[in-house]
Parts: sequence; C-alpha cells; structure tokens
Amino acid sequence: MEEEKKIVQVKFSPVQADRILAGQNVLITGGGGGIGSAMARKFTSVGASVILVDNKPEKMEKVKAELTGYPVFTMTYDVTDTKDMPELFADAEKISGKEVTILCANAGISLHEHGITEVTREKFDLQIAVNLRAPFFLTKAFLERYEKNARGRKILITTSEAADEGFDRPYGMTKAGLNNMIKAISHRVYEKGMRINGIAPGVTITDMTRDNISSTEQNLAYEGVAGRVMVPEEIAEVACFLISDASTCISGEIIHCNASAHVRSYYKA
Repeated sequence: MEEEKKIVQVKFSPVQADRILAGQNVLITGGGGGIGSAMARKFTSVGASVILVDNKPEKMEKVKAELTGYPVFTMTYDVTDTKDMPELFADAEKISGKEVTILCANAGISLHEHGITEVTREKFDLQIAVNLRAPFFLTKAFLERYEKNARGRKILITTSEAADEGFDRPYGMTKAGLNNMIKAISHRVYEKGMRINGIAPGVTITDMTRDNISSTEQNLAYEGVAGRVMVPEEIAEVACFLISDASTCISGEIIHCNASAHVRSYYKA
C-alpha cells in the first residue's frame, strides 16, 4: 500500500507593524534592567502585555510607572531559585489574566573578571546559576506547561557575542552553553509551531556595563568594529522582530547585534 503523503501548508498574512505583537503576553526576566526595560517599552508599544520578572522590585516599579496606561505586570522573583519555576508561569497567568505566549529569558550577570585567575568558586557558581541554569530551567518549565499547545508560542534568550570568543571566564562559557541549547530545542519544537532564538548583543550600555567602560549616553564611542557601544533600545527592536510573526521562518538562530564584531576579518581600515 502506498504510504500517505504528509501535506504541510503555511498561512501567512503580512504583519501590521504598529500592532505586531497584538494579543501577546510576554514574560521578561531581568525586566527591570536596561535591555529588559527597553524590551518592555517596545513590546507594549506594539500591542503586547508584559510581565516583568526581577529580583529588584524598585526597578520594575519604575518601569511600570513609566508605562502607565499599558498592560504591565510585575513579579519579584530570583531566577536562581529554579525549584519554583513551574509555579512562575502559573502565577504569571493569575496576575495577567491569560497564558504566557512568549518567554524572554533575558536576566544575566557578568562579574567582569580579567581572567581565570580572578574567578572564585562563588563568582563561578553565581554566573552559572543566573546565566545558564536559570534560562535552562525557565525553558524547561515553559515547554512542560505549553508544549502540548505550542503553536504560536516563542522563546527568546539573551545570550552574548562573548559566546563566540575564546573565553576563560564564566560569562562567555555560560552564553556558549545557551547557544548550544537554543539550536537543539528548535529542532524539538519548530514543527509543533513554537520557535526559539537567541539574541546576542555586543557591549551595550546598561547598569551592568557602565562601570567597566568609558562610554556614556552622551558619548557612545568605544574601541571596536562598530566604533561605539550598543544601546538597549536597538537590541529591543531586534528582539521584537524575533518574537513577532514577521520572523516565522527563523528558529534556532543566534542573531548578533554587534555590527559583526564576532566575525573574523582580514580587512582593516
């Protein structure tokens, strides 16, 4: 007997730019930080509701006050506490009134060691906990809760250009691990209608980097391929594209936001 052929069809409608995230409910970890708060501003401006998750409630409340009139919810939570992550999504549904459709695992930390000899056990464990273990178990909890109803859901993980370098410090090592996970999970979920991608900023001016770079908001100059640092708002624009239906054919990718600084080139100006 001839085997029945599987028929696959795609229904695609052009997106409406000013409502590109209409109806989406986005959970953002690190939601009080520079990139996380920029994501919240961008996503709500194009129709999404957002749930900010951070261990610093005062930062989230500042973002929420700035976005008065938009559907913004806050949850004080330490992402290193992985045992309660399944409940995190249940609680998010309760406070927002609907299911989480998009996970942005954005929380991260760098302790800016200058090499392996400056890395203590405590520094190593903390960066592993925040940068690798937390997004791993967040993704696991998201899949366990929603994979049976996967269609249209997305995961976006904030990684880093550091993952592409030889790095003897935990920060780059954790981000390389995330990149590996993103590629594998895409193969698991894409056919079910869910997508996962990574966004890899270059050096971006935020509270985490400000004390370790000479760049300021008034002068973004920085030695490197771009000649400047990045700003959170431009990272958020790319993030919005990746979690929208404008990017339905993109999954398992790491999208760099660093003017190709991670690419080895023999060109020199």
